[in-house]
Amino acid sequence: MPAQMGIERKHAAKGGITAGVVGGLAIAAFMFATNLVMHQDFWVAFKLPAMPFIGERALEPGFAAGPLLIGFIVHMLISAAWGIIFGEIFYGFRPASTIALGVPFGLAVWVIMFYVVMPLAGMGRISRTAAIGPAIVEHVIFGVSVSLAYLPFQRLKTSTPKLGHQVPAT
Repeated sequence: MPAQMGIERKHAAKGGITAGVVGGLAIAAFMFATNLVMHQDFWVAFKLPAMPFIGERALEPGFAAGPLLIGFIVHMLISAAWGIIFGEIFYGFRPASTIALGVPFGLAVWVIMFYVVMPLAGMGRISRTAAIGPAIVEHVIFGVSVSLAYLPFQRLKTSTPKLGHQVPAT
């Protein structure tokens, strides 16, 4: 059974990466739309994740290719990592449960990102001054997007036969 378990873990991770990227694009799209409606810097959604690497330059308004590229890569890597975590935790759940867990997962991601990761990355001021309501909505969108994008990869866990029991031949 260990080989089967390894295959399932790889499948869960592959699905998690895919789902995380979809979630990352969904949260970015929501942030872009929000910024347009609020007449704020359109590009900040992808520049902000570059801040630990390029400092305050990431906060300068307007288009800047370098910060955008760095921020996009960092944003997608973080999103994929959260997707892998989702896949590892929730692999084998029923589809309805997978979808239902998107909201609490998104909330957990928000709490961990805003109160642990961002302060550790030197972005504590950003997390302390960000509007909480929109940040929560963004991360719920992320969690639900991840859960929906993970569905094609979701498989119910196979039960292992107990010792002494015969598995019927098919």
